[in-house]
Amino acid sequence: MASRSPDKVTLMACAALSTGLLVAVVTVGLAQARVGQGDITARRAMKVGENPVSLAIDTRAHRVLVVNSNAEGAANGTVSLLDTRSGEALGQPIPIGRNPGAIAVDARTSRAFVTNALSDSVSVLDTRTGHVINRGVHVGKGPHAVVVDDLTGHVFVANAMGNSVTMLDATSGKVLDRPVRVGHNPVALAVDARAGRVFVVNGNAESAGNGSVSVIDSKTGKTWGRPIIVGPYPVALAVDDHASRAIVVNNNSENAPTGSVTLLDTGSGKVIRRLIPVGDSPSMVAVDGQLGRAFVLNTNAETAVACSVSVLDMKEGKPLGRPVPVGQGCRAVAVNERTGQAFVANAISNTVSVIDTKTRRLLAPSVRVGLYPVAIAVDSATGRTVVANYRDGTVSLLQP
Repeated sequence: MASRSPDKVTLMACAALSTGLLVAVVTVGLAQARVGQGDITARRAMKVGENPVSLAIDTRAHRVLVVNSNAEGAANGTVSLLDTRSGEALGQPIPIGRNPGAIAVDARTSRAFVTNALSDSVSVLDTRTGHVINRGVHVGKGPHAVVVDDLTGHVFVANAMGNSVTMLDATSGKVLDRPVRVGHNPVALAVDARAGRVFVVNGNAESAGNGSVSVIDSKTGKTWGRPIIVGPYPVALAVDDHASRAIVVNNNSENAPTGSVTLLDTGSGKVIRRLIPVGDSPSMVAVDGQLGRAFVLNTNAETAVACSVSVLDMKEGKPLGRPVPVGQGCRAVAVNERTGQAFVANAISNTVSVIDTKTRRLLAPSVRVGLYPVAIAVDSATGRTVVANYRDGTVSLLQP
């Protein structure tokens, strides 16, 4: 990943479905890693569509939705539907728009929302059946990220090329108002439902090369206050609503030896700490709300060495020990609060690293998955972790 430009796969945790009946799940092997008191087993090579780039889980419907970008073909992207209990694919990949990326699920309404960057649209699907409710809801230019606020029933779409955010109704999928203007190049979103606010990362504001965060009222869809200046080239963020904190990941700039994170108070919108050093070229972050910790991926893009994970306290932003080394080409991170584990997808190593969230220790050995894992999600209902493998078009299911 270049230090200035956010990696699309990394940021999106995203992508789309295509058509074609998947009648069987192919299990070509098992990989095991001893973790804590038990083993993690990976069932590999469950075939989905071409070039999966993101996924999301509906725990109520027991469904995994995998976005297949079909990046190397001329056709539209697709979404594959899997059962979280059996791991089997359900029917054919579902065609959606062009260059799909991000996906978000509203379990309350059984709806999934997928951004189609080249179609300037969002596809809406029924998570239980895979039925396409609307293949192309027009939003703004270049939709890049999407998030759902469960309390208000609103969906927010960041339009990277339009410098705006569009608000949809989660039940009908209809646009509720005109897109609201935010900063330049909005690339990531997160919701603090308790505070009633949506936080938007603007990749490059007009203030000395630093980026900013716009704040939107989740009920009205209107901006709240002025954009908050953060660090250079922000690319991702996460919210801990228990601690009333948002953490923003700032990628490297030409003048900074390492990346940084910015810690915000989600209630007041104030900056608690603007530039907290982490590792080189940080790209993503996941939060353990129970422990009040953030796990930041450092891709070390300029040195081409193994990645690392910085662990920070979410209340004060204090780094906790040294970064934890993981595999090469890390692309995604997810936390299982129930088991106390953080999972890192290492695209170049074709593995998933597992970290104990309490001790911050790497639990060896890493689990081998498919080719070039780029997205990862945890099913809180079953405790399983799902990994999307970009190059071989498969999904790996990690079982505790």
